[in-house]
Amino acid sequence: MTKRLINKLLFNEEVVLSVIHVSWWHYLMPLLRHGFLLFLAFFLLYPLQTFAFWGLVIFFLLMALALFGILRVIILRTQNIFIITDQRFIDIDQRSLFFREVSECDLAQIKDIRYNTKGIIATLGRLGTIALYYGDNNGHLEIPDVVDPLRVKERILQAQNYHNKKTIETQEEI
Repeated sequence: MTKRLINKLLFNEEVVLSVIHVSWWHYLMPLLRHGFLLFLAFFLLYPLQTFAFWGLVIFFLLMALALFGILRVIILRTQNIFIITDQRFIDIDQRSLFFREVSECDLAQIKDIRYNTKGIIATLGRLGTIALYYGDNNGHLEIPDVVDPLRVKERILQAQNYHNKKTIETQEEI
């Protein structure tokens, strides 16, 4: 699914240099919440059996909610990606199962790249938020909870340098 989505977004002869996913730490609380619901369903299995039919209905509802929630988190994590190509930067935010926001920025328009690491878990897990500032109207894109933000920032700068060299070479040919 992700490869199909990426291929639909690419221009002709555009090359993907890097695909960056949000860290699993970003989804830790929803996973814990749904995991607890799954644990609760099995913990209450014996007491729920005393209610016969309605106990089993409650058990299966708890199971369905927990499994649906875990599946939802997995889908959101795999669909929430950031793509660096040789021409532009594409940010795909899958906010819910049926709401996707796609933003893009030409590599030549990027004015500033910043990253920050906030908190003990982020510092120990090497997580950070990257902010790309582009254009004249102070637009920016934020990438939350990226593993090793310094390396990602360097990838973006390398892609920008590659794009600038490629642009200069095509202008010299003309």
